[in-house]
Amino acid sequence: MTRLISVLALVLATGAAAADYPAPLPVPVPLPPGRPYSLPHGYFSSGGWAVPSAGAAYAVPKAPDGSCAWGWLSSGSFCLRSGR
Repeated sequence: MTRLISVLALVLATGAAAADYPAPLPVPVPLPPGRPYSLPHGYFSSGGWAVPSAGAAYAVPKAPDGSCAWGWLSSGSFCLRSGR
């Protein structure tokens, strides 16, 4: 019983500590090959990259068939992670 309480306390402490860290920022993603392409909301192009501005959501290029995975929203030639 003491071991169960210790494990439960550790799990709760770990969760509280993790909540103190801010979410990681989006990173630049490569532009899709060829043209035309359109940038996702909140991104600008720099060289061959789509670079996020402040407050932009995570973005990944769309699948070859133009679809986005469940939980991602379509924006231009990219898919944005929903629910920041």
